[in-house]
Amino acid sequence: MERKWSKVLYVKTGLPDNYTDSDFLKELKRNLHFKPVLAQSAILTSTRISTRISITVIFWVVFLHLNEKNSCWKITYGAFTLFIAVAYRISRRFGNISTIVKNSVLFLAFGYACTPVLQSLTDTISTDSIYAMTCLLMLIHVAFHQYESDEHIASSPYLSLNAAFCGAICLASRLSNTKDAFILLTLATQAFALFPELYEALGYPLAAFGVSTLSAALAVLSISNGAAVLFLVLLLFINILFPLCFVWAQKYKDNIYGPWDEALITKT
Repeated sequence: MERKWSKVLYVKTGLPDNYTDSDFLKELKRNLHFKPVLAQSAILTSTRISTRISITVIFWVVFLHLNEKNSCWKITYGAFTLFIAVAYRISRRFGNISTIVKNSVLFLAFGYACTPVLQSLTDTISTDSIYAMTCLLMLIHVAFHQYESDEHIASSPYLSLNAAFCGAICLASRLSNTKDAFILLTLATQAFALFPELYEALGYPLAAFGVSTLSAALAVLSISNGAAVLFLVLLLFINILFPLCFVWAQKYKDNIYGPWDEALITKT
């Protein structure tokens, strides 16, 4: 008498090892752990990307104006410094004021002392090569930035931070004024190191998105009207079209689970 087939290898049924009966696919499940993303949630989350792009664009524009000896753009540095200080105070991130003051003084002293070294750092490299390399580094910064704290995230946040600072150093080396180079490096510290941490601590507020987007648009407008239009079109794609395309494409998601999956040990 032939034994009935079962999903065990140690029972001899006289059937091939790859044999399955009609009940095998009854355990098939689709999109078991899938949680659909709503359009509103996708659009709100995309503002984190555009905020990072806006901060990077503002940094670029400040460099361009400093490079053209436009000292009025030092006001942007002061305003951003004041914003960071007030926001940190509001978020109550200051635990020990004396430690913060000491670290700030050390950074200002050593940073200003080491800034003159930048003027001879890239003498043998052409300006076009510096700009091209900086564009590539800023793209790496935006692409690999950690937009949400997640222990399962694959990319390291230090890659993004290091790429941004390398680009900032390259740009600062092209400034003839030591004071301007120091201002640019300090702005890089605030924009690429302090602001992301503060932005996360405050819960990614929409106010930061609005202020950064408006500031970046006005900054680009001061250089070129066409560049400002392209910047706004880019934000339109990032904040509206791409999230809606992502929500629309969810209907094609089809993850299957069944008896062929590896067994998992779960705690009860």
